[in-house]
Amino acid sequence: MTLKTWLAAGIASTLIAVSSPTHAQDLDFNWRIAYAPRYYSLDLNESKKIPVHPDEVSFLHGDTEVKAGSGWDFLVLDLGAEARFGKKEGFNIFGGADLEIDGGSGKVFYDSNGRHDIGMFTLKQQSSDTRPERSGSFVYDKLEPKLFSIIPFVGVGFKGKKYSFDLEYALSNREFERKWGHYRFGEEEAIGSEKYDSKGSRFAFGTKVLEDDVYGIAFMWSLQLMYENCDLEKDNRTNAGKLKSYSIGLALRKSF
Repeated sequence: MTLKTWLAAGIASTLIAVSSPTHAQDLDFNWRIAYAPRYYSLDLNESKKIPVHPDEVSFLHGDTEVKAGSGWDFLVLDLGAEARFGKKEGFNIFGGADLEIDGGSGKVFYDSNGRHDIGMFTLKQQSSDTRPERSGSFVYDKLEPKLFSIIPFVGVGFKGKKYSFDLEYALSNREFERKWGHYRFGEEEAIGSEKYDSKGSRFAFGTKVLEDDVYGIAFMWSLQLMYENCDLEKDNRTNAGKLKSYSIGLALRKSF
């Protein structure tokens, strides 16, 4: 059985359990929100050759080869809903979907320690015989995630009086846009872009760190670790590169 088949079977079994009136006492519905800064490990197969900017042909020469690389993304938020079927204390199965909001577009900034590239963003100085380092023109290449993605998931969990944990599997199917161009006077001047798709698997482990009741509202905080492994596709090909991500964050669950 493939992972996609297993995922479909898990979602189907969860929906059957949800629709069964004889097991209503064993059903639990939750919404969840998670913030998990992510490190993207990016390996693109193709680099981009960017020509000299038209305004700088007098002192720059040749094309500059650049390729987007790995980096941190701090603007990731997951909003989701799940249905759980099982004992109030003991093992359970669950399924649902997250709306992933990812605002990481890739940026560069300077401080006293030098230049820092955030996100899947690579900045490179063009060849120059007349300008010193950091004062010449630059080119860039970056991979931007689509702002919204739907991530379906299934999993198994255990809930005890003191400890609880979840093991989760999700289908990761997201869209990205690759942009490249010149970086002049602190601004991006794009000269090209193309669409990429990432398809693969996401695995997560969560464990309870706090459960409380405030003004009659029960909630649970959990620590979440996640690993993602995807293939990047361009023009319906599967050889555009590889994308992996690692994250650690906090998730809040509330019954409804």
